[in-house]
Amino acid sequence: MIEMLEARGARVIELPTIEMVVLEDQSELDQALRSIARYDAVVIGSKNAADVVFARASALGTTLDVPIACVGAKTLAYVSARTKVRVIAPEEHRAEALVELLARELGATGKRYLFPRAPEGREVIVEELRARGATVDAIAVYRIATAASASAEQIAELERADTFTFLSGETLRAFLDIVPEQKARAMLERAKVAVIGPVAKAKADALGVRVDIVPDTATAEALIAAL
Repeated sequence: MIEMLEARGARVIELPTIEMVVLEDQSELDQALRSIARYDAVVIGSKNAADVVFARASALGTTLDVPIACVGAKTLAYVSARTKVRVIAPEEHRAEALVELLARELGATGKRYLFPRAPEGREVIVEELRARGATVDAIAVYRIATAASASAEQIAELERADTFTFLSGETLRAFLDIVPEQKARAMLERAKVAVIGPVAKAKADALGVRVDIVPDTATAEALIAAL
């Protein structure tokens, strides 16, 4: 995304607000992968989850020979390049759309899904599939941690930004933590705020942050075009 913005002449200030921490204890995932034939599909909601799953499967010598369902376009491309099993994803990159697709393509009642994820993630997939009669083994394989506080130099640079872009609601929440909140909110009030999709906008609304730009499709390319 940075490269694409710079190619269009923008100057990009990069500020990590969260970090992904892989959990040390993966015994629950290992047990599930050893019994992968019990599942009708594996649900992967992010590249981070995909990395953990493929790494553990490789370490165990296990083949993921069941369909894999993905939420986002980037996750779909990443997973598709690493497996020969059937990979499915909705055209609309939202958890709700994935639930509809799974129920239609693979079924829900009596089905069993493995869902490796971060515990901080949305509960939509788990709750909706269970409500339709499926069994969902939601296993925490990594967690989302808030990054280190922004330095005085970073804050001074951020105060000159024309637009703030957030690729998730969690990055926006963390932004209000790593930058003193009063300063952070003043920055967002002065500049334009862009988020990648409706889920991130809903989080912004809940945090009381005005959003100016939301692309029609929740991809980095669509967000850049909207910017």
